[in-house]
Amino acid sequence: LPESWAFARELLEFTGYSVLDHHVLLSLTTALYGLMFIVALDGPRSRLLRELFRFPAESTVELFGSLQPGFLETCFWRLRMPVFLLLRAAVTDWWTSDPNPVPQ
Repeated sequence: LPESWAFARELLEFTGYSVLDHHVLLSLTTALYGLMFIVALDGPRSRLLRELFRFPAESTVELFGSLQPGFLETCFWRLRMPVFLLLRAAVTDWWTSDPNPVPQ
């Protein structure tokens, strides 16, 4: 960059070291997927997703086979979060642990 664009160089450095930092991007993607996990509690048939993508009733029936989800489908979609949390807890010995602890 030319010397007259010193502000642009500083802006690029600031953006690279703060906004595009690995930990910031990891946190943002985790938050977005976590939000989507909660918003789409009933899976792809959740009302919010249908309204967001503006699916007409005909497309919903064509895509899923029925307009409303069945009882078991709703139960399985809603049970996936507790099941995933229990699986994660079992794998991590019921607590989040550091895979590379610092020896003391």
